[in-house]
Amino acid sequence: MVRYLPVEKVVVRLHHEDGLFDVLARLAATIISGCRLEVSIPLKLENGITAFLVGREGKKLLGDVPVIFESDKDLIKRMTKAGRIRYGAPDRVSYDLLREAAKNGLYISRTEIMMEGRIELLQYFREQSISHDYHRYGNLGERA
Repeated sequence: MVRYLPVEKVVVRLHHEDGLFDVLARLAATIISGCRLEVSIPLKLENGITAFLVGREGKKLLGDVPVIFESDKDLIKRMTKAGRIRYGAPDRVSYDLLREAAKNGLYISRTEIMMEGRIELLQYFREQSISHDYHRYGNLGERA
């Protein structure tokens, strides 16, 4: 049997090349999957998307979700506290962040955003295989 468990905490990292769909799809997928969400915005990024997120309507959408303005270096310092960091495309992740994630064994989700929700949601879950075998005295018999 296979179960899919939500990643405990997902940090959605914005980039200046992200479109509105890229951001909202990641936010919605994180919320739908039951993961705790944090939004990470680069320090000097100011556009319509960031204005929306910190504005009245964005606060209605996000509720108590932390929206953090931080540099890549700041994100690297706290990356071990995240279960996953979700970017909108492979070329939007800094080399330094990838290198530090590799050192810590952290998966950086950086695939293109998928329009098909069932496929996009795979980025927010961990697969776990569960088996139930009951054997007398632990002996598998001929199957061993």
